[in-house]
Amino acid sequence: MNLLKERRFSALLLTMILALLLGACGGALDENEDASEEGVSESVEGESEGSVEEEGAVEGAEEGISEGNEEGAVEEGLLEGAIEGSEEEGIGEEGGSEGSEEGSQEDKKELTLASFKDIDAGNIGEYVGDISHGNSDFAFDLYAYIIATEDGNVNFSPFSISTAFAMLYAGARENTEAEMTRVFNFDLEQEILHPAYGYLIDDLQAKPGDKFMLTIANGVWAEQTAPLKENYVEILTGNYNAEAENVDFISNSEEVTNNINNWVSNNTNGMIKKLFPNGTINSNTRMVLANAVYFKADWEKTFNLVEPDSYGFNDRFTTLSGDVIHPQMMSQKELMGYAEGESYVAAELGYDGSDMSMLIVVPTGDFSQFEQQLNVDFYEDMTAALKEDEVELKMPKFKFSSGIDLNVMLKKMGISDMFNPMVADLSGISELPLFVSSSMHKAYIDVNEKGTEAAAATGIVSGVTSIPDQKFVTANKPFIYIIRDKSDNSILFLGRVVHPEYE
Repeated sequence: MNLLKERRFSALLLTMILALLLGACGGALDENEDASEEGVSESVEGESEGSVEEEGAVEGAEEGISEGNEEGAVEEGLLEGAIEGSEEEGIGEEGGSEGSEEGSQEDKKELTLASFKDIDAGNIGEYVGDISHGNSDFAFDLYAYIIATEDGNVNFSPFSISTAFAMLYAGARENTEAEMTRVFNFDLEQEILHPAYGYLIDDLQAKPGDKFMLTIANGVWAEQTAPLKENYVEILTGNYNAEAENVDFISNSEEVTNNINNWVSNNTNGMIKKLFPNGTINSNTRMVLANAVYFKADWEKTFNLVEPDSYGFNDRFTTLSGDVIHPQMMSQKELMGYAEGESYVAAELGYDGSDMSMLIVVPTGDFSQFEQQLNVDFYEDMTAALKEDEVELKMPKFKFSSGIDLNVMLKKMGISDMFNPMVADLSGISELPLFVSSSMHKAYIDVNEKGTEAAAATGIVSGVTSIPDQKFVTANKPFIYIIRDKSDNSILFLGRVVHPEYE
């Protein structure tokens, strides 16, 4: 798989942010009474603002660790050893600190992982393929739960969500780990999964001279009085290249919230400015994990805008309800990937100089019935059937945002332990009994005649318990889009357009 290492992704329809906030059991948990009952929300947004600003970015971890007075907190080895190479002992089975709780289970496994640079190069292709297949499987599982309660446009990043929870997964143990393994399809052993993710993330990054913009950033913020295990932090910094910082959630949560929101905004080119509302991060928060990806790329060939005709045929789009609307349509006739099956036609658009593409899938029959067929096997069969052909593709411009309450969705999918402070086992992260109190995902996409720009954000909050030869694909009715890596078939973005709008 040396070819994989040499490959550069020149485009990626994906901007994503994932944030995880964790706390420890022992106090009162603030409930979020405003959470969406169905777990999905959508709104159309205007043009995104600005470019990535350097000012306001979260700085690297400061030297030293503040000593806290919180009862039961371990005083030594928070992040210092992992972040700054301190010689002091951290928390864990090897040289555990004196502040560790007595009676902790000795059979709890501790991961000591090599970075992705040390992974067996001969097997890396297989490992990345396993991650991609598992991510695709999770993508269609989650899609099915979303559309069960959402009748509008859908947009989310399964890669973003999976990557964020993979970082959390590094600290999951016992049944908490087993549930995450099953739902997220983390089929690799943890000792391989995280280095393989690290390899994939490193390979995806835009390189100097590339025509597209793609940045991937990870971060971990820890309460300065609530130590994280050194080997856990090493997994994040060594494999996910995470920035690490000690902060004061207990007495300065508002400022910390602003700093993390600035980090999110800076790493998404200002597309998501305030991921965490005031109060989301509070004195009960013990850790925040964040992943942010920003992507912008041009099509290989620019679309032509379709001029409306006097009869309204050129720009008509029939919604799920049967209403006819007239969005701005665009078209191009070029050689591109094409496939057709008993229930669909599909065209694949490439991004300039890239292995990344957008797959447009238009059902030929009932849209809802077609959606029920979608799974990883159907997807892999469809992409395998793609052949280059001359295709005239017509589709609408669209731009919208979506939101998902991941607590609601993941519970429906079979994860319960990590949300329950009485049984959650995230003991690979800290000696404190952490659990996940809330999690959410937001995504934004802008598809126009020139190219694509998109963003997504996920937050996980935890607290103290408290023609003859020419083919035609006309997307003038609801359709599905998939942003994938053609090299390993990994789904980076998945959604549907049932009511296109563009401001």
